[in-house]
Amino acid sequence: MQIKSEKSGLEYEPYIRLPKNYTQSNKKYPLVLLNDRGYSVAAASGIVHLMAGRDIEDVIIVGAKDMTL
Repeated sequence: MQIKSEKSGLEYEPYIRLPKNYTQSNKKYPLVLLNDRGYSVAAASGIVHLMAGRDIEDVIIVGAKDMTL
């Protein structure tokens, strides 16, 4: 799936990362929105690493991969 920006004309593929037990729980999770396209990959990787080590609670990560640059 791709989403086209009306303002820039660029097309983006959504990036969504759900916690492991998301579908098996009614728990509400914090949402982290990454709005600078592929530049947030390092931030997302760090967040996933911290969640894996249980240093922070699980979160939902939503961002966009730039498909036209």
